[in-house]
Amino acid sequence: MKQISIHFAVFIGLDWADQKHDFCMKCTDPESLEHGIFQHTPDAIEESALSKQKYFKD
Repeated sequence: MKQISIHFAVFIGLDWADQKHDFCMKCTDPESLEHGIFQHTPDAIEESALSKQKYFKD
């Protein structure tokens, strides 16, 4: 069987709950690890997603 090589820019783990969400984000840089919490509101979810764009220029 032929192996497929897949390259990722980031791995994101989410603990999705009804009031708050915990996340952990690991980029390709060995030193990069970000984790935190955001609330379960449309504004907080959008803010969290948009704040990750600083890591990805393209």
